[in-house]
Amino acid sequence: MKKFLTYALAAVLALGAGSVAYANVCAVDQVPAATLLYPFVVLDYNGGGSGTTTLFSVTNVSSEAQIVHFVLWTDYSYHVLDWNVLLSGYDVQTMNIRDILMNGVLPSTGTVSGVDDTTSNDGGAVSGFGPRIDVGALDGSDSTTTLYDRCNPGMTAYPDYDELMPDSFLATLKGWLQRSQAASRGHYDCELDEYFHDANIWWEQRTDADPTWMYITADVVWTCNRLFPDSPDYWIPGPANNPSYDENGAQAMYDNTLIGDIFYVNQDQNLSEALPAVSLETDPELDGYITFYSTYTLGAGGVYSDLREPLPNGYGVRYLFADTEDASGTAVRVFKRSTSPQPGGDPIVWDLEAVGFPYPSAMYASNCRGYVLYAWDEDENVITSTPDPDDPWSPPPCIGDGCETPNPPNQLPLETQEVVIEQLPHVDMFGWIWIVWPGPTATQTDDDYYQTYVSVKYNYGGYSMALPGAVLNSDNCWVEVPVL
Repeated sequence: MKKFLTYALAAVLALGAGSVAYANVCAVDQVPAATLLYPFVVLDYNGGGSGTTTLFSVTNVSSEAQIVHFVLWTDYSYHVLDWNVLLSGYDVQTMNIRDILMNGVLPSTGTVSGVDDTTSNDGGAVSGFGPRIDVGALDGSDSTTTLYDRCNPGMTAYPDYDELMPDSFLATLKGWLQRSQAASRGHYDCELDEYFHDANIWWEQRTDADPTWMYITADVVWTCNRLFPDSPDYWIPGPANNPSYDENGAQAMYDNTLIGDIFYVNQDQNLSEALPAVSLETDPELDGYITFYSTYTLGAGGVYSDLREPLPNGYGVRYLFADTEDASGTAVRVFKRSTSPQPGGDPIVWDLEAVGFPYPSAMYASNCRGYVLYAWDEDENVITSTPDPDDPWSPPPCIGDGCETPNPPNQLPLETQEVVIEQLPHVDMFGWIWIVWPGPTATQTDDDYYQTYVSVKYNYGGYSMALPGAVLNSDNCWVEVPVL
């Protein structure tokens, strides 16, 4: 199996001039990429203009202008909104999810950068990189004017959207995004082959009064479009790699030129946290291997590959147990997806069954396919979520007569979620946990590999901070695409 490789300039040139020549493919590193993942986005609909919200940025680090296609997903992985952002060379755009979902304001990037000069802070000229003044100062490949011409009326999403989204549409979006908060929730027991509800083993209990979870992806594309990643046309290579492209499709681009950040803020509580967006680089040698978008490219027939590196499947994070005296505590933020489409085409992970997808009335966490979790304290005491160390799955909860010590259920069934440490196996007040999802080395997966990203939020008194998890398992890279 190939490990983390550094590719020479020749390999990068195959992707286009905007790509980066120094990247460790399959490493979770903050480098320029063709896709950005904002793995956990949260909005408190009940907080008005000062409650919890998420800001997210995208930066084009190359001199070539780029079109970036954003897709907003529910926490059970259904796409509900998309928009396009045009970035000139070295341009940056910051968006607030509250502006979009509560105020109906989509980004308006225009055709100029708005920078007034091209001098550095010491008065010297900026050469070879740096800000641009306006369209007249930009080379053809740098200017968003060239890109704007590719956003003809038939393909327009919102490069210069000057109207608010109507309230009726915003209410519809809210209904989709809060579906996991409103739907009935339970578990599927693998041994008994039945669905059940039990308040004592219920996964994360939330209502419409709680903040709403979602995630966002951003891809470099060829034109402004209204396509989602489950559309086959989305992955037809654009003209840089496919001269005979069809202008009505052919969106796939491979320039590793984007970086981004995520900011979680709550004005009422004076809290703020920040994390880098997850960079998903492209590499030509990933053709034929499992990638980040394999769920959708395989579902579209597997003719084209997105060439995006996959995510790891195991992380370690430190925890501080909740203390009522100083209000300390830990919340684990988990994004996960599988690489294979489910039977029937439902693009959600295998350990969640959504009855009535894509607008489910009930959701069941499957305890057949889950995760293994180990927890240690500062004295090396350890517990695990599985009684059998050879079993790579979360066990089904023990219910009914004869159950002395119920096994912990699957508490992480959604595609993205925030779960406090009290709901996961833990030891003592301080320690660390190691969460492992099925990878391609586990024969029980039937080619269903999990890609994940984990970060952690700490509270202490009136303060909070966020950190990325440490990658401990990365079994998905250089795994050949399964034959469906």
